[in-house]
Amino acid sequence: IAALSGGKHTRMTLCVEQKNINSVIFGSNLIDEGYMTGDKVDIVCSIDINEFRGTKNVQLIMRDVDRSECDKVKYKGEIESLKAYIDDPSSIGSDDIPSRDNFILVYNELKNYDGKTLNFRSLTEMFPYFSRVRIAVILKAFEEAGIIDINEDGNRLFMFKIHINKVSEKRDLFATPIIRKLHER
Repeated sequence: IAALSGGKHTRMTLCVEQKNINSVIFGSNLIDEGYMTGDKVDIVCSIDINEFRGTKNVQLIMRDVDRSECDKVKYKGEIESLKAYIDDPSSIGSDDIPSRDNFILVYNELKNYDGKTLNFRSLTEMFPYFSRVRIAVILKAFEEAGIIDINEDGNRLFMFKIHINKVSEKRDLFATPIIRKLHER
């Protein structure tokens, strides 16, 4: 999966019955929508011949893309699982408790998305050495400290809008309810 023309379009290689087929969708950045390599998708498309440097290949022109039902169920389950961890931090393992450096790394990345829509799955890929639970804990602590506001996009899986608040004094992230609960165990 790759964005084209500065994110205006998306190119994907689809695996259909163990054969790779190139495809493109115009006017849509599927990466920003949270699509990633390995996702199962349902598409509406037309078939075209793409000629590039004298070579002709079959190409699908996607008109609409949606996650397959099995992926929707899987991702909704992941979201519910993450929310359950955050709602009951007693089940969070000690390996998922963030350090000060973890907070700094994530905050510095979030500054790039202030006021923009962000995909949680993409955020986790930026920090492959953090678990999804640790990133969810970090976001929750930032939110509880009033450092960020998070607005979920209920219509799109794993999508939310981040707003970084203007904070005049330092906030103690380790005094937030979620981090206190994690350290009380």
